[in-house]
Amino acid sequence: MEFTCPKQETMEDDVKNIVAFVHACESFDRQLNPEYVSCDFDRKEITVRYRIAPWMINVIGTVHGGIYASFLDDVMGMNASYWAGAPGTPTISMNINYLRPAKPGDSLLLQSHLASIGHHMIHVTASCCRETEPNRVLMTASGVYHNPASAGRKE
Repeated sequence: MEFTCPKQETMEDDVKNIVAFVHACESFDRQLNPEYVSCDFDRKEITVRYRIAPWMINVIGTVHGGIYASFLDDVMGMNASYWAGAPGTPTISMNINYLRPAKPGDSLLLQSHLASIGHHMIHVTASCCRETEPNRVLMTASGVYHNPASAGRKE
């Protein structure tokens, strides 16, 4: 897959290609089955859908916290990758706020926003809601991702 510098006129196709790239990789992320929903160049946001499958449920009948974390890391990483113009942006740190549980059969919308991009780090935020309740937040997160453009750069 070819990654390019962010351009408003190609953002939708570029973000769809990033989601397709995740589907093409033999990785855990592929099993999460992200679905492109929308993007907004000016707001630096992308929205991705995740549908809750039975294997994602914990012993008390809600989505396992690790799955939530994976959704958040996935969508924030996709956004960081888009703005960095790179196929991967390794996670440096993540902070997650678990506010409400999701249940089997829920369809979740995760929206990620680029906060800033620097030579070495990319700061991204995300929020999650049920598709049927877009104004009721289930979780929020912030993440810091490595900017691959810094590889080989000397200080």
